Amino acid sequence: MKKKRTSKFDPVHVVWGFVIVGLACFAIAAVWRLVQVMPKENAAERLQGSLVRQGKWFVRNQTEEGDFVYERISATGEVKEGNNIVRQAGALYGLGQLYAHTKDPEIARTLEKGLAYFRGLTATISAEASAITHNDATQTNTTALLVLGLVEYMEADEALQTTDNLEYLARLSNYLVSTQTSSGAYINTYVPTPTESDYNNGETMYALIRSYRLTRKQSYLLSVKRMANYAMFHYGKLDFNSSFFSWGMAGFAHLYRVEPNEKYWQFMQAYAGKYMTSRGNAYDQYLSGKTKEAIAPHAAVFLEGVSHIAWIAKEKDASLSHTLTRHTQRVLQFLLTYEIGGPYGAFLSENDDVIGAVCATIACGTTRIDFLQHNMSAIILYFRFLQ
Repeated sequence: MKKKRTSKFDPVHVVWGFVIVGLACFAIAAVWRLVQVMPKENAAERLQGSLVRQGKWFVRNQTEEGDFVYERISATGEVKEGNNIVRQAGALYGLGQLYAHTKDPEIARTLEKGLAYFRGLTATISAEASAITHNDATQTNTTALLVLGLVEYMEADEALQTTDNLEYLARLSNYLVSTQTSSGAYINTYVPTPTESDYNNGETMYALIRSYRLTRKQSYLLSVKRMANYAMFHYGKLDFNSSFFSWGMAGFAHLYRVEPNEKYWQFMQAYAGKYMTSRGNAYDQYLSGKTKEAIAPHAAVFLEGVSHIAWIAKEKDASLSHTLTRHTQRVLQFLLTYEIGGPYGAFLSENDDVIGAVCATIACGTTRIDFLQHNMSAIILYFRFLQ
């Protein structure tokens, strides 16, 4: 008859059992604490919330005349002297995009007041052309950015495509065409001498192709194609041109949608590589903890160009589209830290007029309307093209 086996007490096993249970409890508690402090919103919700707050900043900071407070000291909200009419027009482009994204009637009212302000600055140049003149100066890119704001607004609501608005758009667009030189580039200012601008070349190209897509006026398309040929010859030979990049890529992307010529795509694809080498790789390294050189607020400007390239890359190069989309999302989420008073922001202000604005520098000494507009535009283009 076999003896009944009895278990023997093993203190080592008991100790290890307590250790394992303890580690498991610690891990569960750590995960629970992490869940409690993690943002409850996903990336899209965080960006959407930021858009709403930025839009409200523009509503609060519109003057009686219809333009916007140009620059404030971030900490106190004190208004700084100075203005820039080109960036004032750019604000309407950003608000036009925001209205298309949200259909918020408050944003529509702000836009209408802003457009009325610029109508008051409109000068007759010829029988068929008008341009924006401010303080006796006529800069082509002021008119170009106003065209973009007007197009965004009218495309968002067909009821706004009235005879009056379309005629105004045509007169502004006709002026843009009239500034084109024999090389294909555009003159930005004529006083004291005719001067070209890399910024304006991209802005005017983009404005005219957007105007063409709404009006179907062939003279606008012809002008854009001439500029595209100039850009591929001139900018294609150079390293990354930060002034032309975002506006130019927007122009090329919309031109490609009208005429999907392979040479346009190849130029955009090559410029994507130039961007990553010049800016994008450094941003990615910072986000991965490999460098301490922080991403500055002006990164939002470049993301506008990146989103337009990624938009076309969706059908041309899926791998590039994925890379640029992920890059854009990561940088945009980091840029939320520059939203003053935002739930993910790193900077506060004692003045509510500043809340929702975006820092102009890493140190956030001031906030300025162009940084806010570009940040807002970058988020909207991400939703428009990459979501």
